[in-house]
Amino acid sequence: MSSALEPQLLKDRGLLSLLQDLAQAIRMARLALNREISAYPPPIPACDAQFNFLLEKRRRLSQDSRQIQRLMTQAAREGVARDDLEALQKRLSRHDGMPVERLRTFLNEIRGN
Repeated sequence: MSSALEPQLLKDRGLLSLLQDLAQAIRMARLALNREISAYPPPIPACDAQFNFLLEKRRRLSQDSRQIQRLMTQAAREGVARDDLEALQKRLSRHDGMPVERLRTFLNEIRGN
C-alpha cells in the first residue's frame, strides 16, 4: 500500500472538492437509475436479466458513494493513499458518464510529487 498523501496537500490540490463533485455525479446517476427502475415494467423476479442488471448497477453506485464519503472523511483527517484514489478511479470508470477525467488528472499531478 502506498503512503498516505498529507491532508494539506490534498486540500491544496482540491481533492475534497473533486470528491464532492464525484459524489454529486453518483447521486445524479442514482436518481436517473431509480427513475428508470420505477418506470420498468413489472419483472418476473430473478428472471429478468435487464432488471437485475439495473439493480446491480444501483448497488455498485451505492457502494461507490459510500467509498467516496469514506475517502472524504479520511482525506480531511489523516490523508488518503494513492492506491485508494486509483482504486476509486478504476471503480468509477465502470459507470457511464462519470467525470473520472478530473480524478485521473489529479492522480497524474500528484504522481509528480
